[in-house]
Amino acid sequence: MRIIISAGGTGGHIYPALSIVNKIKDKDKNAEILYVGTTDRMEKDIVPKYNIEYYAIKIRGIDRKLSLDNIRTVKYFVSAVKEMKKLMKKFKPDIVIGV
Repeated sequence: MRIIISAGGTGGHIYPALSIVNKIKDKDKNAEILYVGTTDRMEKDIVPKYNIEYYAIKIRGIDRKLSLDNIRTVKYFVSAVKEMKKLMKKFKPDIVIGV
């Protein structure tokens, strides 16, 4: 089974995702798992320590206040969607999990 899992930002998302990965590995030792996260948040440091393949994308959240940074956010989003489409075609997951 091939699985992509994605969660990020805080430990409240990352650690439950890691628990899911561990449970999957307990049930299927041959499962191929790819964790997709950001290039600059905590998951980039935490996930690789668990010997899980990590793929980083450049993305960020929208600022709540009106800001020119939101233009960059839209650009990152469009680029990330294109990048993920390519990754999905290449990795061919059986399942995708978002936490």
